[in-house]
Amino acid sequence: MEKKTEKKEEIAEPPRQDISEDLMRQINEAADRLKAENDRFELNQKVLEAQRVEKMLEGKAEVKTPEKEETPKEYKERIMRGDI
Repeated sequence: MEKKTEKKEEIAEPPRQDISEDLMRQINEAADRLKAENDRFELNQKVLEAQRVEKMLEGKAEVKTPEKEETPKEYKERIMRGDI
């Protein structure tokens, strides 16, 4: 006869780390400050995006105008002046 052996696995509890109330309060305050800064950052991003859109709709977007192509005559005159 075969004996069935049942293995009981003991689940070890993770070691408990005692965190003082003062340290926990500091952690929570830091988390609150980070959340507030994140919210402020997101608001600033939305405002900047709205300003960019408004500027583009007004036609004042920063667009680089293409440089005028130099004609052969203008090139000759520039070379003769010594403006290289």
